[in-house]
Amino acid sequence: MIYAKNGVSIFGGALRVFLLIQAVCVIGGFARQSDSPQQDLLWSMLTESKNYYDSISSYSCTVTHAGIIEGVAESDCPIQPFELIFLKPSRYHIQFTDTDGEQQEFIFIEGDTHRQFLYPKEYKISGNGSLLYNGYVLSIPLSSLNVFYEHIIPLTEQNKATVVWDRQFDNTVDDTQNVTFSVTYADSVNMEGIEVKRISFVLQRSNSVPVYISFYDSDDHLINSLSFENIKFDIGITDMYFEHRFITRRREEDMVVESVMVMDEKVLSDPQKLQSFVLNLSRIALEKYTTIHDYSARFTRRERVKGQMQKPEEFFIKFRKPFDLYMKWISGPNKGWELIYARGKYNNQVVVHVTGLANLFLPTLQLDPAGALAMMNNRHSILEFGLGHVIENYYRDVSTAINLGELDVEYLGEESVDGRPCWVIQTTLPPDSTEYYCYQAKLFFDQEYKIPTKMLFYEWNDERKRPELIEEYTYEDISFNNRFTDYDFDRYNKEYDF
Repeated sequence: MIYAKNGVSIFGGALRVFLLIQAVCVIGGFARQSDSPQQDLLWSMLTESKNYYDSISSYSCTVTHAGIIEGVAESDCPIQPFELIFLKPSRYHIQFTDTDGEQQEFIFIEGDTHRQFLYPKEYKISGNGSLLYNGYVLSIPLSSLNVFYEHIIPLTEQNKATVVWDRQFDNTVDDTQNVTFSVTYADSVNMEGIEVKRISFVLQRSNSVPVYISFYDSDDHLINSLSFENIKFDIGITDMYFEHRFITRRREEDMVVESVMVMDEKVLSDPQKLQSFVLNLSRIALEKYTTIHDYSARFTRRERVKGQMQKPEEFFIKFRKPFDLYMKWISGPNKGWELIYARGKYNNQVVVHVTGLANLFLPTLQLDPAGALAMMNNRHSILEFGLGHVIENYYRDVSTAINLGELDVEYLGEESVDGRPCWVIQTTLPPDSTEYYCYQAKLFFDQEYKIPTKMLFYEWNDERKRPELIEEYTYEDISFNNRFTDYDFDRYNKEYDF
């Protein structure tokens, strides 16, 4: 659906375009069987159009939706008309004036394994490249010239033996000669969720490029239509144009930058695309982490220390960048213990409050974070705690291993962590390498947050000839950007028991 509100397609009602709709409608609602010369002309023009499109790298145009559905007028559409800039393979930039007279823009970049968006904060996006506002849906790919080349021509070629053609008429608009065709499919075809029975399109005689497209259902009712004006090809833009827009606009408070990962059969069946997916996902996780200033969570850890797997420990944690940490044990033999590390305070030592018998003698300790007492039954110093440490190491190892041709990736499917869907990614590296953090990592990437919320790390056990779990960490009930203050990392906080 190009525009929709409450399940009803919405289009503009400009008189010029509306007359064009009437002109291309077939009397009686059905296309008639055309003779062979007309079919030959159509196929010739479609081939010429596709060849012309294949030869260009970019274009710009003005896009208008036309039609009158249940009396809804053009003025109700908040995103029309719009100026479109497109760069192959899949980079879209649209600009439009909203109902308040403000200039708005939207950028959509589609890759094999992820999609990037830049859009105004009051709008929303869907993962397939649609801009949403007050119930309206604007699908950018389906609202561009690309719909003709990526959907209409392939669908028509697939149904070549059964389609019915009609050359409706020739005309001249703004000194440009046009030819109008209609094609009716034997059965309705699905175009990104829209059931289409007939398509009518107007092609320029000079280069066979479409200037108008309309779509009809099985009852020959208009579904939607597109008008393209001021078309310019090879307009001289490059990737730098889109990168510049992202860099300059993402700093503004009223703009949102978002990434959506694409996990489909094409990615799963291609080892290189799967590696690219993991690399992009880890890069996005790194970018996402830069937007997180603090977080709280219920944190569970299990580590192998001196060859022995320790029992799981559960904590409530608060973390603030650059490195302030509060932890409280909420289960296990150390239940009730608390820990604070606030960089630059308490002589950069870890402050620990203990419970039980130890509380009678040393209720509060200050320890060197790298000292023997602080490291007891731990694989890592407290200074290596946190999501950031894991994400940075993971991205470093993945990117290094891809460059060296040493990464093996396996997608293990979807699982839930704390009731939230996650992609489960397993990466395996050479067992004898000292270049990487571990031999094997299994990370559960939250599909919304784009960061790992559960992680398992393995070393290669040479004696047993198999991977051996060394660390397992899980973050649940996670909450980002809570605006923690110094008081949250103060031993004299009245909510704590130091």
